[in-house]
Order: sequence, then structure tokens, then C-alpha cells
Amino acid sequence: MKVDAHCSFDKGFDRKMLEAFKETGDNVTMVPTMRNLWAFDWKCMKCGKKWYQGPTPTKCAENNFKGTGQPCDGKNFKRKMMWVGKSNPQSNSYCFDATPHFQYFNEYTKRPEYKEALEKTGLTETASLQGSCFMCTRDKYWKLELCDEKLGNWGNQGIEVAVKTWLSGGRVLVNHKTWYAHMFRTQGGDFGFPYPQSGNEVARCKKRVRDLFFEGKWDKAVHPLSWLLEKFWLVKGWTQEDLDKLKKNT
Repeated sequence: MKVDAHCSFDKGFDRKMLEAFKETGDNVTMVPTMRNLWAFDWKCMKCGKKWYQGPTPTKCAENNFKGTGQPCDGKNFKRKMMWVGKSNPQSNSYCFDATPHFQYFNEYTKRPEYKEALEKTGLTETASLQGSCFMCTRDKYWKLELCDEKLGNWGNQGIEVAVKTWLSGGRVLVNHKTWYAHMFRTQGGDFGFPYPQSGNEVARCKKRVRDLFFEGKWDKAVHPLSWLLEKFWLVKGWTQEDLDKLKKNT
């Protein structure tokens, strides 16, 4: 199992995941439902005001201190640990566009085949992955060369893992019977990405993914990438022209 450091889990998630593998077999990459991790609140030690996690505050969020109509001038703030996997939103379907760039694929959750699978098995297919968590067998991990460092270090891991699984003849499934919660650090400052990102490196990573899958150069594939897109068609971020062009390349 691969998981980001800033995640939390449902009680018994590992058992629930392994039980699902007994139903599906090993030719699967699986991920639990993804929730958002509410890791902490900020608390002003002067007025007691609390607010949702984010960058280290420079001023209090209270705008009506003790009914005066004036903001609190407190400067002492502390984190109050919460560590809650929020039940809303919950993410269960992902794809990637023609760039390629990760996309949430909520449109797919409205389709009859998705609803039928969810009702019958509690497991649904997903075209791609978000990337912060997935589980597969050790044999599959090494055989498919998942998390290949040659592709780069940011931005397309979920695409790589999902596409390699699908194109090699496997399936990518979401297990709705359990969940993990991922903390999204997207507000900047000291609550943004904890390491520097190179725009050039991100672009190189996308190019490597395109070369490998969009140009049909992955030698373990038994399906072309167009097969995967047609399986989930219509796919967010793709036009018919994009698909036709892809078919010519692969």
C-alpha cells in the first residue's frame, strides 16, 4: 500500500480492503473512498474563537469581540487537534484530461453501471486515481513497475498507477466499504506544498506520461489508452477530436 504522510484512516480499513481483494482477486488496484482530513482548528487564546485549519494566522478571525463590534486584537494562536475524516465531500471517481491533468470525475457516479455496481458490491470502477493512496499486491507493484521514478516526482502518479493497471488487463476499483482521509494543503503560506515545485519538472513528467501511454510505448500494455477512454466515455477533459487523434497515435 502506498499512502501520503498526511492521511488518516477508517477503523479496520486494512481488513476491509483485504476482504475486498478476496472478492475481486489480485489483478486489481484498489483505493478506499477519499475524505478530506480535518486535522486541526486554530484557536485565539484571547477570545476563544476557533476556525478551520489553514496557514499560521497573523490576526484573529473574530470580528465582534465581546459584542463591541470591533475585531479581536489577539496575537496568540494555538492549534486544536481534531483529526476527523469529514463525511462531506467524499470522492469516489477520478479521471485525467488530454493534457494529461488529474480530474475529479463526478459525472461518472451518475451513470447506471456505477450505481448498479455500488448497490451490488460496494465496489466501483474508476478511470484514474487521485494518487495519495492505493493498494495492490507486491507482485503487481513490481511487475507493472508502479511509481516509476523515471516519470518524475510530482503530479501524475495516480495516472501512471491507474493506467498501468487498466492497460495491463487489470481493474482499478474504489472500495466504498471503507475510507481514508487526505489533508489538502492548498491555502499557501505554511499550509501549502511543503517542498519546492519546479514547473519544468512537472512539464517533463507530463511529457513522459504522454510518451509512455499516449504514444503507446508501454511494453506491458494489452490495451491502448483509447480503449480505456472508450470504456468510460464521455470522459471529462476529452473531445472526440482528442480521442480520434489518440487512436492514430496508438
